[in-house]
Amino acid sequence: MSFQLTVSELPLVFGVLYGFMPRVELNGHGAENEKSMSIEDQGGKFFFSMRVRGGTVYAIPSPAKDAFPIMTMLLEQMQKNAPGLPTAQILQIAKRVCDMYQMSAPAPVQRAANG
Repeated sequence: MSFQLTVSELPLVFGVLYGFMPRVELNGHGAENEKSMSIEDQGGKFFFSMRVRGGTVYAIPSPAKDAFPIMTMLLEQMQKNAPGLPTAQILQIAKRVCDMYQMSAPAPVQRAANG
């Protein structure tokens, strides 16, 4: 399965891998908005989950050592999208985008224990 990130999603994915936030959920991809992907920092590894509505779920655990080539690819693409900005400023912008994303995300639902 292929999954193409939008320009606005690049800093969010990078932010999870870089440690700016613990998780991101990307929805509404594919010709019929049928694809979604989540990425979660699980301490010693990253966990990628890609789903197709009504179909397969692809679970992809990724050890920390494999994050470097992914992170460099994402950073290089963000640099191509903003060639006039220094890397440090791109990182600051990515951090701010991640902070805003987390503030706007709905709070997780707390479920009471059955008892």
